[in-house]
Amino acid sequence: MIRLILVLLFLPQLVLSAGSRYFTISSFFDWTSGHGVGVQMWSPGGISPAARLDSVVLADEEYVWSLCPVREGGVFVGTGGGGRIYRLSGGELSLFFDSPESDILCLLEENDGWLWAGCSPDGLVYRISPDGTSVEEFRTDQGSIWSMARFEGGVVAGTGPEGKLFLCEPGEEARELASISAANVMSLVVLPDGDILAGGESPGLVQRIDKKGHVFTIARLDYQEVRSLHIVGDDSLALIALTPTSSILGPQASVLTGTLWGPLEGFWASPDSLLLDMVTWEGCLTVVGGWPGRVYCLEDRRSFRRAVATGRAQILCATVGEENRLYLGAGSPACVYWVDKKASEEATWRSLPLDARTTATWGRVEVMTAGNSKPQIWARSGNLGEPDDGWSSWTKADRSNGGWNLKIPAARFAQVKLVLSPGSTRQSPDVDWLQISYLPANQAPKVTKFELLAKGKKPRGVYRPITSISSSTLKLSTKKNQKAESIKPESSTGNDDRYLSWEARDPDGDELLYSIEFKQYPGSSWIVLDKDLETRYVRLSRGRLADGWYTFRLIASDLPVNPPERARESTRDLGPVLVDESPPLVAKLSWSMSQGIRFAEVVVEDKGSGVVQAAISVDGAPWHIVDPEDKVADSKRERFRLPVGHARASVSLRLKDRAGNVAAIALGLPK
Repeated sequence: MIRLILVLLFLPQLVLSAGSRYFTISSFFDWTSGHGVGVQMWSPGGISPAARLDSVVLADEEYVWSLCPVREGGVFVGTGGGGRIYRLSGGELSLFFDSPESDILCLLEENDGWLWAGCSPDGLVYRISPDGTSVEEFRTDQGSIWSMARFEGGVVAGTGPEGKLFLCEPGEEARELASISAANVMSLVVLPDGDILAGGESPGLVQRIDKKGHVFTIARLDYQEVRSLHIVGDDSLALIALTPTSSILGPQASVLTGTLWGPLEGFWASPDSLLLDMVTWEGCLTVVGGWPGRVYCLEDRRSFRRAVATGRAQILCATVGEENRLYLGAGSPACVYWVDKKASEEATWRSLPLDARTTATWGRVEVMTAGNSKPQIWARSGNLGEPDDGWSSWTKADRSNGGWNLKIPAARFAQVKLVLSPGSTRQSPDVDWLQISYLPANQAPKVTKFELLAKGKKPRGVYRPITSISSSTLKLSTKKNQKAESIKPESSTGNDDRYLSWEARDPDGDELLYSIEFKQYPGSSWIVLDKDLETRYVRLSRGRLADGWYTFRLIASDLPVNPPERARESTRDLGPVLVDESPPLVAKLSWSMSQGIRFAEVVVEDKGSGVVQAAISVDGAPWHIVDPEDKVADSKRERFRLPVGHARASVSLRLKDRAGNVAAIALGLPK
C-alpha cells in the first residue's frame, strides 16, 4: 500500500527557535495510553477504525461465564449470580433455562440442538432440550464443572477441586474417566484420534489422556493455570498460561504454542491484560480478557492489534457465531458484546493531557497516514492536569501547508483528538505517527551557589600548579623606629590568587553565559569585572582589586540559545567581602631587659583583615607561636613581647593576617 506522508511546514520562527519541542506518538504503548472509541490499535504502532461493537446488559446477573453459538443463529449465554441460561438473537435476550445452581461455567450444543451446561457449586451437568423444557441431570460429586468437550456419544467434563474427568452420556450415570495432576481441569480438547488434552490449574500443566484413562504429561509449566486449549492446524497447540509461579508482579498472561506432544514455548505476552479465553477470528488467533476488557488479534510473534476495548467490563469468555461474528461475555457489569464486519459509527482517539511543564505556545501537528485517510484533528488546552471546565473548548485544527494549525490558548497542558475517516481498514493502520510541536515559555536560570574561595583553594576544572619556592623577596615598610629587614617568604606556592566560583542551572536545559560585576562597599556604582564567561569561575589575580570591602554580582543569562526578546537572566549578589592582599607590618620595635633576659617589644599592624598569628625563630631554631599581650590575636593592632634571650645570629618574626597573608621579617639585633 502506498503511504502518503502529510508533512507539516512549521512557521520559520518556530523552526529556528532552539526552544521548540515535540511530543511524538508512534509506538503501540503511546497509542494505547490514550483513549480510543471505535478504533483498533496496531503493533508496532498506529490506529484505524474498528468494527462496530454492540452490547446488551444482563441487569439481574453478575457475570457471563460462558457462551455457546446456536446453530440457528445467536448465542446461548451462561451467567453467574443467577445461574441462568439466556438466548441472544438479533440483539434480543430471552431466558432459556433457570437452574438451581449459582453459576453456569461452560456450555456445549449438540448437533441435534440439545444443550449441555456445566454448573457450580454442586458440580452438576445438565442436558437441556432445544425448547428448554426437558432436562437431564448428571452428578459428579465435585464442586465445579470448569470445562466440557464432545466425546463419543456425550461430553467429557473437567472438574475441580480434585481435577477429575467425567463422561456424561444421555440416559447414563456420570462415569469417571481419569484424574489429572492438578486441582482443577480448566480446559479440554478432544483430538481426532479420541485422546483428550486437559489443561490444569494448581499447578499449570497440560496432560494427554487416552481412551483407557492413561495420563501422559505433555508439559508442566512455570505458570499457575492453563486456560483455553486451542488446536491450530493439524498438529499444533496454543494455550493461555496465567501468572508465572515465580512472578512478584501480580497476574500476568502469555500465549504458548507447540505440538500436540510438546514442547511448549512462549509465543506472545499480553502487554496489559489478564487473558482468559482464546478463539480463531478473522483468520487470527484471538485472545480476550483484561479489566477493562480487551481483544487482541495475533498475526505472529511480533505483530498484533488490539481490535476491541470495552472501556469498562472485564471480558471472561468468547465465541465465534454466525457470519464470523465475535461474541464476548463480560462481568462487572454482566453483559454480552458482539463485533461484526460493520464499521464503527464513531472512530475517535484522544491523547492523555500533554504536559509542557510550563506555560507553552502550542504549534502545529504532523501525521503519517495510509492511503486516502483524511483524519480530522481537534485540540484543547488548560493549566490543570485533568481536563475540566477550566480548559478551553475543543477546537478543530486548520489544515494548511500540509499540516494542521492548533488554535488553542497558551497553557501548560494540551490534548489532541483524532477523528478517523469512515470505513474500516483492517489490513494496516490509518495513522501510524503523530507529532505535536510546542514552544515552552522560557524560564530564567537558577543560581544555586556563589562564593569567594579562600586563598589557595581552586574551583573544579582549574589546574593546580606544582608548589615552587620563589627567589624574590618581600619588601616591608616599617615606621621610623623599626629596625627590621625583609627576608624571603617561607614558600611562595603560586596559589595567592583567589577565585569567584558559582553553580547555576537552567530549567529548560539552555546553554548559559555569565557576567561578573563589582562595587566597593558601601556605595559606588556597579563595574563590569568580566563578561560573556562560559566557565563557572573567574580568577581574582593578585593586585587586580585594591584592598577593601566589595560586593560582587553574578548575572546568568540564557541569551546564547534564545532571541533577545525571550532571553531570561538571573542575578545573585555576594558580599560584602573583604579583599586583603597586604601582609601585616611591624609598626614599632624596641628592646628591653628583664631579669637578665632580652625581649623584643613589637607592635604589629594590619589594616585589612587583622592580625591572627605571630611566631618567632631565634638563631635558626624552630618556629614557635607567641601570644599577644592581651592573649587573643583578633585586632588590627597587636602588641607582642618576644623573648629572644642572648641571640647571637638572628631573630626572625613571622606574621599572618586573617586573609592568609604572611610576612617573614628579620629583626636587627641591638648593638
